[in-house]
Amino acid sequence: MDFLAFSGSFFKQFRIFGVHPINRIIGGGGKNTPESFRDVARDKWSTVLVVILLTIYWFGIVMSFFMDHKGNDKISAISNIIQLILNAVALTTILTNGLLKFRTFDNILQEFALIDENLRGVGRAIKYHRSLILSRSILLTFIGYLILSIVFDCYVTVIRYEMTPIWYWIVATLPSVVYSMCLLQAMFIITWISTRCHLVNSILRHDARARYLKSLPTVLSITGSIKSNMQKSVDLITKIYTIMSEICQLSRTVDVFMGPPFLTIITAIFAVTSIQVYYIYVTAITMDTAPDTSGFSIWSLLVSLNIVLMNVFLVISLTTICERVNSETVEILQNFSDLQINKEVPAELSIWLHPMISHMRFTAFGFFSIDYTMLCGFMTAIITYLVIFIQFYSLDPIHGDVNVLRANVKPPMPTKVF
Repeated sequence: MDFLAFSGSFFKQFRIFGVHPINRIIGGGGKNTPESFRDVARDKWSTVLVVILLTIYWFGIVMSFFMDHKGNDKISAISNIIQLILNAVALTTILTNGLLKFRTFDNILQEFALIDENLRGVGRAIKYHRSLILSRSILLTFIGYLILSIVFDCYVTVIRYEMTPIWYWIVATLPSVVYSMCLLQAMFIITWISTRCHLVNSILRHDARARYLKSLPTVLSITGSIKSNMQKSVDLITKIYTIMSEICQLSRTVDVFMGPPFLTIITAIFAVTSIQVYYIYVTAITMDTAPDTSGFSIWSLLVSLNIVLMNVFLVISLTTICERVNSETVEILQNFSDLQINKEVPAELSIWLHPMISHMRFTAFGFFSIDYTMLCGFMTAIITYLVIFIQFYSLDPIHGDVNVLRANVKPPMPTKVF
């Protein structure tokens, strides 16, 4: 099994969520087909389906603005609109990004295949069967948790508190399902990049040829045996440099493909998480005095808490995986610096590798990097907005009777956008 077969078997699970571009190969397509003769074409039926889905979805968003929200306080009414719009923008970006950049995604798969082929050339083969089992296990576990969360949200929102109309619940819930799967797909891709960087580090640390080059003294007398072994080591380092160049190019391609979804998804997650934390506060201080039919109960508290935990998990996981790539590349630079230039290692390897690796960053369309600094700002901003929400809440003279509906429901309940 090669990477193209592995990816074709794995990514088909993401197609039903619309986050994996659906295309067809033209001009051949076998693994020995020259790249100049290989091309992909957009699947027209998936395009039609996405256009119809987005048209219906945005029609539902517009219709929700004309629903009766008289029971809502101003903070809740505004926050509901913000959640709907940002989630709709995220959903639209994800689906259209897959349609418009299907060739970019195909380039990602081709670059992975090329890197793996070169890794096999230096004695490091990827075990696809083991990786496929592990990846599918993680994917199925996540989908199972996602299904349970949706069912629980439906039970509390639609069944227990009789929210109507039900299409409004679907409009509010659908985007979070899609962008959760989109982030999961991105995390798998970035993890695979991290795995290949780790293999490069493993070669530099443990391969006998690399260790031989590091063990040589700075000044030595070149003999035939030493020169032969040194040439083997230099050839290995040159191949590793080529692999790292390909990994850097792959990272840039992934950044181009995932940049717009990262920007809109993280923005939507930030808004939804901030608002749901506010709902947790309102529910926690109200449910002891309000009747269960008011919607301020342990059930609504659990739904909001689950939304917050899921969003925080997605952001922390994505950030951690991106930081893992950064740490691996820093270690690669350190290993390369241990290879002294005066041991006939080509100078350009060290000269050009540092700027290439320094630009290996995953960003939200260039607006900010996905790293621990972003995560710290994310958490700080949520706390700041929570304080602002609480201040506005305390100014409302009837805050004890505030109804944080997301629709005109009977009986009322807090807004829950999963």
